Amino acid sequence: MDTYKSGRISYPFYDLEEGNHTLSLKVWDVYNNSEKSEIEFVVAKEENFTLDHVLNYPNPFTTRTEFYFEHNQLCDYLDVQIQVFTVSGKLS
Repeated sequence: MDTYKSGRISYPFYDLEEGNHTLSLKVWDVYNNSEKSEIEFVVAKEENFTLDHVLNYPNPFTTRTEFYFEHNQLCDYLDVQIQVFTVSGKLS
């Protein structure tokens, strides 16, 4: 928001068949510059909760970082608790 350099798209997918899928996206900014991107993902029946690609950036950090992860819970919002430890192992 308030910048032409980045943005966010949110679009829910429903009733996707199991298997490999590819999402292709082309977007334009307010200056009519376009960009294409493509991601591949897998739809799988999974009963157990699974986290994947857990990371934070920047790392290491001093005052601020952002955490990212993927999960397999269809259209669910998660309550997440994150604990940050110092290099020496103390809980911040």
